[in-house]
Amino acid sequence: MSIYPKLLKQIEQLEKEVRYYPSDRFVAIIAALRAAPKGSQLYFVCRHNSRRSQFAEFWAHLFNEYFELGFQIYSAGTAAGPLAPQTTASLQELGFSLSQGQLYWAEGKGSPLESTVWAIDEQTEAPIYAFMLCSEVEADCPYLPEAYQRFSLPYEDPSKVDGQARAAFVYRQRAEEIGRDLFYIFSKCSQNEISR
Repeated sequence: MSIYPKLLKQIEQLEKEVRYYPSDRFVAIIAALRAAPKGSQLYFVCRHNSRRSQFAEFWAHLFNEYFELGFQIYSAGTAAGPLAPQTTASLQELGFSLSQGQLYWAEGKGSPLESTVWAIDEQTEAPIYAFMLCSEVEADCPYLPEAYQRFSLPYEDPSKVDGQARAAFVYRQRAEEIGRDLFYIFSKCSQNEISR
């Protein structure tokens, strides 16, 4: 496996941290993803697709690769918005590599780092599982008709500290929080589930 060494170290740390997770916290999500056919699409959605959903998308790419789950991973927003520079900086600090607008988690394994609006190809046959990452989005987008299942997985918006001295710390903290949760979820969907 060609995952970058710094990200493999992150995974080693996450394996230790999630051993103490409450077993019932993500039961519905884990059950749905365990039953999902290979090739199912996972969409991480928040308002502007510039912070939380980007963190979630790239962690999900990494864990999808690591646990060999075979999902298709995407993120989107309910409105157009610029990608927050601190998002990119946090992902790079964690071990992802940026090159020509693509963010990589392994040699030859990358995805465009860009903000996109929720729009689904009507020709798709793969089921869509949508993860709503912010409470604000509930009022804006209460119904995603294309989604086979929809889950609320809310996180505090790090943009509240933009321009402050502690912004880098808060962004990194949010990225790590999302990473821990998704690592736990993906590990429980794996045939090689981590021991508790």
